[in-house]
Amino acid sequence: MESLLPAQQIVKIVNEELIKLMGGEAPQININPKPPTVVMMVGLQGAGKTTHAGKIANMYKHKGKNPLLVACDVYRPAAIKQLEIVGEKLGIPVFTLGDKVSPVKIAEEGLKYAKQKGYDMVFIDTAGRLQIDEVLMRELQDLEATYPEDADPNSPTKRVGSDLTTEFESIEHRYPMQSLANTYSSEELGEWIDRIVKELGEVEFVTELKFDGTAISLCYENGALKRAVTRGDGRRGDDVTNNVRTITSVPLKLRGEGYPALFEIRGEIIMPYASFDRLNREREAAGEPLLANPRNAAAGTLKLQSSQTVAHRGLDCTLYHLADDNLPYTTHAEMLSAARGWGFKISDHTAICRSREEVEKFIAYWDTERKALPYATDGVVIKVNSYAQQRTLGSTAKAPRWAVAYKFQAEKALTRLSEVTYQVGRTGAVTPVANFEPVQLSGTMVKRATL
Repeated sequence: MESLLPAQQIVKIVNEELIKLMGGEAPQININPKPPTVVMMVGLQGAGKTTHAGKIANMYKHKGKNPLLVACDVYRPAAIKQLEIVGEKLGIPVFTLGDKVSPVKIAEEGLKYAKQKGYDMVFIDTAGRLQIDEVLMRELQDLEATYPEDADPNSPTKRVGSDLTTEFESIEHRYPMQSLANTYSSEELGEWIDRIVKELGEVEFVTELKFDGTAISLCYENGALKRAVTRGDGRRGDDVTNNVRTITSVPLKLRGEGYPALFEIRGEIIMPYASFDRLNREREAAGEPLLANPRNAAAGTLKLQSSQTVAHRGLDCTLYHLADDNLPYTTHAEMLSAARGWGFKISDHTAICRSREEVEKFIAYWDTERKALPYATDGVVIKVNSYAQQRTLGSTAKAPRWAVAYKFQAEKALTRLSEVTYQVGRTGAVTPVANFEPVQLSGTMVKRATL
């Protein structure tokens, strides 16, 4: 396979061509310079995205390249069909797995297919939530697992995203706050379960809902809340104690007995739909921009400088993990029960599962029933119940090997567009806003969306 242009030069060429095609500013283009060169179409909207992806691919076809189009906008099945039509018209093959598979999985399989068939350029018509970084990160993780002797100790797979700011004091966690590995299909989840069972033999799993909020670590000393710290970069986070004290579901003093003298308990700060809807009504009445979703609203609220404003916004907190070296329990389920007795808000929506079938049954149930919950969830977390078995499995630098997250597919809804208006921000930036007939989506009534 011939060597390709440097990444910077490819970005320059693609952006210049997009500017010509669009008659204005080009969208963001993400490039992976290693063969096959990957061009991720980010920032384009609607049918124009597929058309421009086809035109750019066709441009390179005429320059002697062998391009492949990958359709993974599973949230808009019409876009997949549109790209297939564009590809057929231009004589460029299109790879897709339909709209029932996660976009990350489609992109991964598309890259594998391109390598197998010798395509030297891959144009990915991306879904809004999919970034090339996520696809390439998964590919890098697989390579490092296959060739551990070649893994770089400073690899980006060893890092956790950071929410640190300069506005709060930075605090070191007593125990690192790791992220979870994600699975997006029953096949991926099944592979994880099979690996665990093969290594451990008989295993109990605890399944829990995955709350769509922002991670928090609460430190208690002698039964009193000492400090609340965000995840940050996993090792250090921002001290947001004053803001967290305003959340009524966070106990300032524990009840009962048996808790360690000093411990950290981890969980999620969330904004219930009722608080989110109320806040957006207030902002709309005041002529302020609406908040995009409860997750971003919770994270932004936690970093406000005014604790009084935080209290007004109505955050909630649910806990799910106790971090301590000397826990007097043998299982995760026992710990959850004890923490509930100390006054912590622990989700009732958990189950002990002893087989892959029981785990999948829990997921299938909550994939439907979560729509009736008063807060946002985006998946299910599966954990090995036994602490002894957790210690046997251990952790990577980024995530525990004894737990994994299964991510739900994003919800979709159909409605009628009424008009497009324009919103002027504080900096003078103009943002187009779609106004449509109200529709229920992810537990809240949606009637506007930025474009």
